[in-house]
Amino acid sequence: MANKTTANFIGVSDAYSGTSGAWSITEARERILSSVHGENWGRVAFNVDFLVIGGGGGSGRSSYVAHGGGGAGGYLNSFGSESSGANSAGLAGKNVFANEDFTVTVGAGGAVGANGSNSVFSGTDKSRNIFTLTAIGGGRGGDAQDAGDGGSGGGAGNDWQRTATTATSSDSGNGTANQGSDGGDVSGVITPANANVCNIFGTANFCDNGNSTLAGGGGGGAGGAASSSTGGAGLASSITGTSVTRAGGGAGLINGTAGTNGTGQDQAGGGGANSAGNNGTVILRYPNTFTISFSASDLTGSTATDGSDKVTTFTAGSGTVSWSLS
Repeated sequence: MANKTTANFIGVSDAYSGTSGAWSITEARERILSSVHGENWGRVAFNVDFLVIGGGGGSGRSSYVAHGGGGAGGYLNSFGSESSGANSAGLAGKNVFANEDFTVTVGAGGAVGANGSNSVFSGTDKSRNIFTLTAIGGGRGGDAQDAGDGGSGGGAGNDWQRTATTATSSDSGNGTANQGSDGGDVSGVITPANANVCNIFGTANFCDNGNSTLAGGGGGGAGGAASSSTGGAGLASSITGTSVTRAGGGAGLINGTAGTNGTGQDQAGGGGANSAGNNGTVILRYPNTFTISFSASDLTGSTATDGSDKVTTFTAGSGTVSWSLS
């Protein structure tokens, strides 16, 4: 009987060289699962680029008129030569096999006063290494409570409700390394109409003459830290074929008036500006010779073609995805 090296099987390791006899099921399975030889046994590997953005943090509570903006969701990007979060070097795409299961979770935006949720893309690559890419949800904006840490940190706030001549500020939130940036600090001053009467009665018409500039800090963005009440800038990516700036920080509130949001705040992963944060996203780009499968009851997603690639964008949910040859 021919040995296994010469039995017309391609990609046989030295461990089987010169061994005669029929291939056992165990031996065949080992070859099929091999990171070196698997493709030669009918398994097809391909590269997946990704953009994973966590849900944006909600702003501080509206009863506090100088609360902080929400921080943007964490930002993980492998496409082209683009930056990943906090303008760090882009990550490497994943080389994976078709007909295997991967997990996608899209982080929801945080409600007012709450952090955003994490977004995740996870599975096993061609080399049989398990990977978990987790974009941390953005930090909540501060008010009487401290701002939240997150992918990007929430902006600091304070406890002013136009019932006093002073306010106690909260701490700003910290961003996560290589995912986002820090929230801004409180700025501005309280200008009472009549400080003495304000201290007695604690009413807005005496405690604020309409010119107070006390402001919560802006939320941090994926591309830059907040500056005073202005939210931090997001980052642009062309992974879908069109450049879109996402994950900007939400503005802090300036005596009840909205400040300036960071660029990309209105897109996926944007922090809340006197509002809840935006949902994150998971975007996957892969060759158009493959078809992605997922349950619409678990994940909200859509697929478009850009040149020789397909791009699937998930905007909500959590579930399993897999690919097959088209």
